[in-house]
Amino acid sequence: MSDINSEVILNASAEIIADKRTIQIKTEYKEIKLKLPTTREVAERLHVPHYYVLPALSGMEESGILTREERVGIWTTDKGTKILIRLMTEKFSEKCGEFINPDILKALTNYSVEPL
Repeated sequence: MSDINSEVILNASAEIIADKRTIQIKTEYKEIKLKLPTTREVAERLHVPHYYVLPALSGMEESGILTREERVGIWTTDKGTKILIRLMTEKFSEKCGEFINPDILKALTNYSVEPL
C-alpha cells in the first residue's frame, strides 16, 4: 500500500499517543526522543495489515526520523521528535494538554520549533 508514508505513520502515532494519554520521553546525548506506538497499534489505527506499515518504518529509519531497538521499541530521533511534537501540539493540543504537564508541554513545543 503506497499511501502509507512517514507523514501517515507520524499522524497515526500522534493520535494514538493523544488518545492513550501517555507519552514516554527519554533524553540521550542532549536529544529528546519519544517512544512511538507499536507497529501493530499503528496498523490497527490505519485499518491495514501490520506488514503494510513495515516498509514505511524502514524508510523513516533510513531518513533519520526514527530508530528501532529490538525488544525495546521504536523511538524518534531528534528530527522525528520535532516533527511528532509539532503534529501533537497542532492537531491534538487539547488532548495533550490534559495529560502532559504544562511546563513539559511548553518545553517540548519550544524544542520542536528549533531548526531540524
